[in-house]
Parts: sequence; structure tokens; C-alpha cells
Amino acid sequence: MGTIIPTPSGLYDETGLYWSPCPSLDLLKSLGFSLEKFLDYLRINDRIGDPANLYDIMPSDGPDYLESTFAAIKVSGFSFLKHLNNDDPAQKQTRMFSRIIGKEDRTYTPSPTKRFPVQLLIPFLSEGFDTGNLDSITQTTFDETGRMLAILLLGGSRRSEPLHLWTNDLHVVDDRLVVFLRHPQQFCDGGGTENRQSTLIRKYNMLPRNIRADKCKAGWKNLLLDNDFSCQMHFLPWPGAREFLVRSYYHYIKNVRNPVMRIRKHRGLPDHPFFLINTRAIPSQGTEIGDPYTVAASIGSWRRAFARTIAKNPSVTLHVSKYHGTTPHGLRHLYGHTLASLGHNEIAIQKMMHHKSPLSSRVYTLSTDSEINRIFQEVEARLADSEFAPKFPAFRSVSSLLDDFVRIAIG
Repeated sequence: MGTIIPTPSGLYDETGLYWSPCPSLDLLKSLGFSLEKFLDYLRINDRIGDPANLYDIMPSDGPDYLESTFAAIKVSGFSFLKHLNNDDPAQKQTRMFSRIIGKEDRTYTPSPTKRFPVQLLIPFLSEGFDTGNLDSITQTTFDETGRMLAILLLGGSRRSEPLHLWTNDLHVVDDRLVVFLRHPQQFCDGGGTENRQSTLIRKYNMLPRNIRADKCKAGWKNLLLDNDFSCQMHFLPWPGAREFLVRSYYHYIKNVRNPVMRIRKHRGLPDHPFFLINTRAIPSQGTEIGDPYTVAASIGSWRRAFARTIAKNPSVTLHVSKYHGTTPHGLRHLYGHTLASLGHNEIAIQKMMHHKSPLSSRVYTLSTDSEINRIFQEVEARLADSEFAPKFPAFRSVSSLLDDFVRIAIG
């Protein structure tokens, strides 16, 4: 809205700022948030007074008035009595600020998540990572580590989380692949007292990947973990998935990781416990054979694999983007939506997706516009059925109206 007020005698601005109306409310809110953070910094460093001390003075000049306004917003926001409509100076100044900024007329609702196209899932995993070039070590033409990471993402994890897996985090039990995500610092292997951070430092001269600052850094969000700082990944029971997961795991261990790590040892390079590894050295990037697989490598691998998939499926015109749901996180969205479609409640989805709050899982239960249209089409068909038709009022069809018109015209 700006600060300028048109009057019969000309433009007037009681703040002295003469701000023109902002073309974007989102931009204005962003600027306001930045200014608010700056005022926080000033208060922390004793550059301005505490908000509570600003009540006695209502400054009239622009800068001091806005400073007081933001301070009042802070007090009002944390006041236990902010719901009361009284003459508190903080609320008065907050109302003045709202007049300048304007009222937010939009209602924000979460949008349905963009999910990985389910019809591309099998082609992506079976064809996308086939580079066409035979690897002399693994004796396959596949980008094996990139593919193994994509397969692990079928368990609903974020892209960076499998990069923290140690070899002893994966097991085959009763012909089923069992995978545990374990805190990269706090988990203690074997029920002992030494956590993983201590083990990495003592045995491998490495830091946990979530606190590293080099190319091996991998993010780790606050997952919903058990008391021992771990949680189990749950893979969706798609037909044939159990056998596919076990077969892929055994293949990667036997034909990829073990031979690559033997070459690494022969070259005098240090050992490490991480499951996913680079299968070749890249001197230009400072990468040695058998180094822990990196986020950057996974990004490039995913993009190339998806491009190959699209090239082999010319009827599909997509590229890797969040909007299309074709990023690794799109697989997580597909995972959550599939759980909701199978009838799991929010608490179950929360646990399987390792969210700390069930509210984080709610977005996966939302239907897309096309799904809602399909539901209404089904409802329309049911209402038109003879069983339901007598129970609901029906609008006359155009054909029946024309029949009446013809009868009246003929007489």
C-alpha cells in the first residue's frame, strides 16, 4: 500500500518515507521480514532499546516510528493477551503497521506434492542408468552406484540420507532387504558406548558426513528416531519389489563395492565403512576410486539417467524439475502418496516417512486436481444410476426441453 496518502492539498506521508505501493505483496513481506531480522540484530547488540521500553514514547518521525512499530509487533506476537482487543500500545502500533503493509487477502492451502511419474519408475531404474559403456571393474554398462541410490530411495528417504549408510546398516532377513537409517554421529554400533562420530575419528580419521565442509558433506534432517538413534526404512510392497531389492543389494555388494574396495586397498588408500562409493577415480575433482559417493555425483547421475529414460520414451516430454516431480524428492512424494492411497493414516505415514510431526505427512494425503475431477466423475455416474436417481433432484436435460418446445409448437 505504501506510505503515501493522497489529500486535496497534495500527497502526504506522516512517516516521511514516501514509499510507493509495492507491486508484490510477497516481496514486501520478504523485505519486512528482513528488516525485522535486522532489528533483532540491533537489539541483541544493544543498538536499540528493548521493545518493552518503547511504550512510553510514541515517536512521530519516520525511522523511529517504524522501529517502534516493529518492536510492538514483537511484543504483540509474544504477548499472552494478544487475543484481547484493548488499547495496548503494541496493538495500536501493529494496526498502524497493517495499514501500511496491507491485509493479506489470500488463504494459503498446501498444494498436492509433485510425485515421480509412476509409469516411468520401472523404465528409469531398468534402463535409465545404462550408460552403454562397459566398466572394466564392474563388468557392466550401468552406473551402478547411482542406480543403487535410486533403488534405496524407494524406501521413502531423502536423497542424502542413504549416503550415510554403513555396510552393516543393510541386511537380508527372510529374503527381505532390511535397511536402517542411523544417526551419523550418535548411534552406537553393537550396543556399545562408542558412537559413530568417535568410531569414524578413531578408526578412519574421518568426520561424520553431516558435519563435514568438503565435497563429502551430506545433509541429515531431524528424523523420527528410536531411543538408539536409528529407524528402519520400509519399502513399498510393489509386486516383485522384494526380490528386486534383494537381487540389487547382492549384486552391488558382490560385483561393485567389494572389487572396487579391493582395488582401493591395493592402491594404498584408506578404508571406510560407507556403503555407496565412487566406482572410479576422477582426478580433476580430487576423487579417488572407492571414495564415499557424493551429493554432487548423485545429482549428475540422476539427471543423466532421466535424460536416457526420456530418450527411450519419446512420448514423454518431461525433464528433471521439482515442478514435474522428477527429482529424487519426487520419489519420496510418490512414496508418501502411495501410502495414503493404500489407506494408511497420518500417524502410520509419519512413522514410515520418519517425520517428527504428523502434520508434515498431511501434504501427501492431498489429492491433485485431476484426481478430484475423477472423483466427481465417479460421483456423477453414481448419482445418475437408477438406484440413486430418485433420491436426488434432477435438472431437466436440453433434449427434454426441446421435446416440450416441439410439442408446444406443433400444438
